[in-house]
Amino acid sequence: MQDRMYITYPRGRMELSLSQFFPCTVKDARIVFPLINLYACAPEKEKLRQHLKAYMEDRQKEMKDMEEDYKAGIKRPGRNYRHLQTMYKRALRNMELLEE
Repeated sequence: MQDRMYITYPRGRMELSLSQFFPCTVKDARIVFPLINLYACAPEKEKLRQHLKAYMEDRQKEMKDMEEDYKAGIKRPGRNYRHLQTMYKRALRNMELLEE
């Protein structure tokens, strides 16, 4: 899978690195998702959808592993677990905006 997404719109063109930009914050999403929904072609949208889906699956797996470690008494989930939750929720919100 290519790591870049290209959007061509009337006043220019945008190139986004999927692994570096997504999942993006709400502030960034308000700017980029209207452009994606209006001007990105279907294969580019599908590329983003697949990236977000894989990202969410990875975060879920990491959180599940941490929960299992906690239940087994190995270690307590801390900031990293909360960060994973935040990033998962951000990716989920990005996916919802992509579907609009």
